[in-house]
Amino acid sequence: MRTARGFRAACLMIGLALVAVGCAGRDGDAGGDGVRGGTLQVLSSDPEPTLDTAVFYYPPIARAYARTLYGYNLSGPPDRVTEPVPDIADGPAQLSADRRSYTFRLRAGVRYAPPVDREVTAADFITAIQRLYNKESPSYGQPYAGLIAGASRFGAGKATRISGLSAPDARTLIITLDRPAGDFLSILTLAYFAPVPGEYARS
Repeated sequence: MRTARGFRAACLMIGLALVAVGCAGRDGDAGGDGVRGGTLQVLSSDPEPTLDTAVFYYPPIARAYARTLYGYNLSGPPDRVTEPVPDIADGPAQLSADRRSYTFRLRAGVRYAPPVDREVTAADFITAIQRLYNKESPSYGQPYAGLIAGASRFGAGKATRISGLSAPDARTLIITLDRPAGDFLSILTLAYFAPVPGEYARS
């Protein structure tokens, strides 16, 4: 069972109005006739339902309230709809020569809904990934996060942070892997990697 603070963070995700200029395309409506706002109702047989992205993963629902660094352009050419494209990331990632280190710049103007009501920062992605290793409720996202350098040590309690994650500034996120993974950008489209506001998760 998630802790109370984890559940509060999950509830916040319902109102995670991550709005950015020029975000058309990701899982979007090609006709452009979508409507902002409304209520998401979910029917679940789970005795302890949650929308916490560290625990809950059902893509059609998660995409209604959680955005990620990369997504899919379902309105694009049919032969390219399975290629991940930047969403919260402001353009393609910079990949190091050894193909292990990804540098992402975050799109400006992507905000959480109240009560957080601020822009998403690089540190929020670090919070989200480290939450996957919650001892009370280990996430099914751990095998994916395990590609990141230092994740296994962090998960085993041998480190206080994941060494392969860094945020040099609020809009720059660097993720370093243990070894190259050609499908890593696709992995980042999973809701497990949606940002979580650290100050809210701690409260």
